[in-house]
Amino acid sequence: MSKFGISTINSISSFTIWLIVGLLISSNWQGVLLSLIFVLLPISCLVFWRSYVLSELLLSGKASLKLYAFDGFKWGIIFSCVFFTFTISSKVMAAGSALMGASFNDIAFYVFMFAIPTTFVMGLVGMFHSMLFYGLNRMLITS
Repeated sequence: MSKFGISTINSISSFTIWLIVGLLISSNWQGVLLSLIFVLLPISCLVFWRSYVLSELLLSGKASLKLYAFDGFKWGIIFSCVFFTFTISSKVMAAGSALMGASFNDIAFYVFMFAIPTTFVMGLVGMFHSMLFYGLNRMLITS
């Protein structure tokens, strides 16, 4: 199995599985489809890139579960921070946001009670996602 093949399988499977999960959770799948694609496309590109980089180590036998877990956690947090930055900045530059006119305590409450825990959870999702792909990719290589 080549690096490109491993990366393609990981990217397409993550896009498809999360799209199905998102559509099953929503009550109006027509309304949420474009939003899911808008969020999942960059995630799939990130999965492709990181799978391509890590598959070289996996094929040479230098990869470990700890390496995959740390990489998934790190990139889950980075993606979440970028996502929060874009969503908050677009709301600030447009007609306003929920934080417009908020006091320092309101903003601190938002950051500590919503943004940081959500970012941590996204890091955990990235970690488990990456660990799952480590196991699947090892099975692909050995078969």
